[in-house]
Amino acid sequence: MKYFKEQKLEKIDFERFKKITPREFKETKILAKKLKGIRILNINSTSLGGGVAEILKSQLPLENCLGIEASWYVLKAPIKFFKITKKIHNLRQGEKGSLKESEK
Repeated sequence: MKYFKEQKLEKIDFERFKKITPREFKETKILAKKLKGIRILNINSTSLGGGVAEILKSQLPLENCLGIEASWYVLKAPIKFFKITKKIHNLRQGEKGSLKESEK
């Protein structure tokens, strides 16, 4: 994939949670069986910082160890792309202004 870079994460062993939360451990295993074989593709603009990247670093290893095939790709784009998407984000949050024709 020319425009994406796959983020590889360390594997974890779900058994380590058994002693901490036995009831939730058992329930999670039951629920995960229902999702076995499902594939989840996560696409994000950054692998560092930001809430989504931080969540995915924990979530994906957990999903994978439960039998859910989860992967994460980070968009590779020119800096200009990220400046425009940041501007869109800020405009949607109430910042004054608009996109230039060239940004559209």
